[in-house]
Amino acid sequence: MKLFFRLWVSATGVVAFVSIFFVGLATLQFNQIHVGLVADRLAVVADNAASPFEAAARIGLPLSSVRTSEALLEKARQSDSQILAVHLYDADGQILQSTNPSAELQVDTDIWKARLGADGPSWHHEDSDWIWAGQDILSLSGSSVGGVIIVYSSALSHMRVWAMAAEMLAYSVAIILLATVLIGAVLRVGLARAIASFDETDQSLADFDSGLRIAHSGSSADDQDAERPETLRAMLKAARQSYLSAAKHLGTKNNTGDV
Repeated sequence: MKLFFRLWVSATGVVAFVSIFFVGLATLQFNQIHVGLVADRLAVVADNAASPFEAAARIGLPLSSVRTSEALLEKARQSDSQILAVHLYDADGQILQSTNPSAELQVDTDIWKARLGADGPSWHHEDSDWIWAGQDILSLSGSSVGGVIIVYSSALSHMRVWAMAAEMLAYSVAIILLATVLIGAVLRVGLARAIASFDETDQSLADFDSGLRIAHSGSSADDQDAERPETLRAMLKAARQSYLSAAKHLGTKNNTGDV
């Protein structure tokens, strides 16, 4: 049964490793897709909020001249309960207006780097707690005169990702348990003869080693079991008997020579 349990444990371990690996891979992939979808949705909100400011910029008015700027930003913030704040910034990254009274006067350095590294007017940046989605405001010449930043809490997104991961892990555990039973049944039935032969060989080798130890200790080994001459156990016993006879013969010669 040793071979059976070794094969069973090994095969089950492989199934468990592969299942958990794919759960982790699927979780990472789902997180990337989910963050991308959230960023795309926030980009639409930012674009809608930036449209009135862009209309003013295209006729040469400064962004601070828009009288309803506070109401426009607040409307964008109320579009989603997870939006913490909406900022209006100028071309230098200075925050001109925000729905958060305690907001800093300058856009954070990491967020500003993400904005400068973007290929187009729409961009986003994320970390473990927040997602920032921005939309540049372009003048008539196509140059950026500022933009709108949406600050979004990623707590709900993390909850959805972890919920999906927990659900997949539950399915994975069920698959592992089912695979364990099926693997055990297949090994038990399909490899029954091979496993029995291996166990018999292993036991014969153990008996042979035990017999040699007994012989070296001066005790007599029990060789009275009837065995078919073609079996491994019988051959091992015959080999052991030959070894003992040769050792006894050499011992007798040495004793004779000493006399």
